[in-house]
Amino acid sequence: MKQFIQSILGKFGYRITKIREHKEYPNIDILDLVIGDYLKRLDEEFYFIQIGAHDGKWCDPINNYVKRFHWNGLLVEPQPRAFQKLVENYSDQPQLKFENALIFNENRAEVPLYTVHNEGDNDALFQLSYMARLDRDSLFRELSSFGLEEVNSLIEEIRVPSLTIPNLLEKHDFPKLDLLVIDAEGYDFEILKMFDFSKIKPAIIQLEIAHLSIDEKNECFSYLAQNGYRISTVVFDAIGYLQVGGELENPGLGIVELLGRL
Repeated sequence: MKQFIQSILGKFGYRITKIREHKEYPNIDILDLVIGDYLKRLDEEFYFIQIGAHDGKWCDPINNYVKRFHWNGLLVEPQPRAFQKLVENYSDQPQLKFENALIFNENRAEVPLYTVHNEGDNDALFQLSYMARLDRDSLFRELSSFGLEEVNSLIEEIRVPSLTIPNLLEKHDFPKLDLLVIDAEGYDFEILKMFDFSKIKPAIIQLEIAHLSIDEKNECFSYLAQNGYRISTVVFDAIGYLQVGGELENPGLGIVELLGRL
């Protein structure tokens, strides 16, 4: 009977599985492995762009690398309060550039952005502001999922300037791009598609995929693969990796092979 039910449900894309107790295990830091592999082959300066940098500390995937290796980079953050903290947190890294703008599909003086209201500079509310996004309803659902009360009163609309990727790159000249990090709360893939890979092609890309639909994720992975990237997904993010020189030395190289040779 169980096999019969499984076969029927399988035709509709469903599967019955036994509920088991969840256990926590240590995770492999794929981004760390990829960056380590890349740095072994790099004999010149490292350049990065981080879009949606927030304050440069809270849940930040590259803060330690930037401070340890003094990478050259551009950090982009639209929220004024977070941007101020971002600049302060990297005040000991004079090689960095900063841009207080929203990356969008057109240049505007003002674009509405929805974030968490924080008049008293509350640390907990400030941390929640990393979820700022273009769609108010999406932010409402996200905050509600945490069980917060009076969610409507927590949401604030702010107006921020916007830039397209071509204009951002024109404003901040980059000789090359080794790492691109995108954390734009659902707008990540749209930003990725703004890059003209015939002009500048990051060796490593990390972008958030948590807010993409299944179809959007598949489209995103196909887009990366078609442009020569090998892909790994890690919790909320996808990591795409070329190798030094712009193309994979071994087209079949994946994360398993990478782990084996580090």
